[in-house]
Amino acid sequence: MNFLDLFKTENKKLKLLTHFGIKFCVILSLVATLILTFYKSTYILFQYYLGITILKLSIVFLVSFIICHLAFIRITNDLD
Repeated sequence: MNFLDLFKTENKKLKLLTHFGIKFCVILSLVATLILTFYKSTYILFQYYLGITILKLSIVFLVSFIICHLAFIRITNDLD
């Protein structure tokens, strides 16, 4: 079994939810990067902590979406 075969599923709701979650996390990380870029010119410490916190959250959410997707597919494959 190939690793990329784990992402292929017939469950449209799961596929839609996973793609939405990944897009949300990427957009959230881009917003965090934008905030950190503005910090470079303003040097407001709150802005730095806000950017770093949002970036950490987006990475954690991204990893959790991927892990939950793989776990759900594994469980549904074992039930079949």
